[in-house]
Amino acid sequence: MNHSTDTHPRWGYAGFLVSALAVLGLVVPRGMMQLSQQTANATTPIPAYVFANSFRLAAMGLAPSTKRSIDPSRTADLKAAIADGTAALEAGDYAKAQAEFSKALELQPDSIFGYHGRALSRLRMQQYEAAIADLTEVLDRSPDDVRAFANRGSAYHALGKTRNAMIDYNRAIALQPDYDIAFVNRGSLHFDLGNYEHALADFDRAIALNASDSKTLYNRAMVLAQLQQFDKAVLDLEVAEGLFQKQDQLEAAKLSRQAIDQIEAGTFDPMAPMP
Repeated sequence: MNHSTDTHPRWGYAGFLVSALAVLGLVVPRGMMQLSQQTANATTPIPAYVFANSFRLAAMGLAPSTKRSIDPSRTADLKAAIADGTAALEAGDYAKAQAEFSKALELQPDSIFGYHGRALSRLRMQQYEAAIADLTEVLDRSPDDVRAFANRGSAYHALGKTRNAMIDYNRAIALQPDYDIAFVNRGSLHFDLGNYEHALADFDRAIALNASDSKTLYNRAMVLAQLQQFDKAVLDLEVAEGLFQKQDQLEAAKLSRQAIDQIEAGTFDPMAPMP
């Protein structure tokens, strides 16, 4: 949407939204409701897609090499580089993460894990073209990697390449129909394109797969508000508010409550579409 992180733009963003929403990974769609002056002045929020979460799923072990085996004497160095890159990524030190995964690729040039890890750090640093290149390397070696499709779709979405993003999101969903993150991201893209019913369907599916996803509940409320289904929007916001509080995401809980109050007061007005 306009674009956890997950987001994701237009989602099709020129850069990440510098606001609480961006930090929290909430989607702020094009035409999103004006919760605060800060969000009103923002242009490109982070998608609901959660990069680190997807990465942790892949971080259970070394990805297999597809072309050559590494010298056993360098295996320890490779494992250390990947471990250090993973730790840096999760700590938010994306420059260090990129350096560590690059080191891993020097040790094993066909490492799927190295390419994917570096792509995640580049996504976080808004180096979208470089991230796309790394993720394409992943997919050349592992054509059915759903996380790589979802991540590359995020990068395309960030660049406003909506057709490419849709293709990658669709592919991720075709490969893994229960992959909730891909539905979240595709819903964000549909929102950007003004396809609100499709956005709602994707968020419905994502929530059916992960009912405790507070960010997607919040995002679905934004779609419902755009569709003038305010009663349903309030229900989602109330659930999201409670989940945010349990997750100690107090700013997000506050935004949810503010939206509820404005809807009930009849003052929750949509912003004009962004250029």
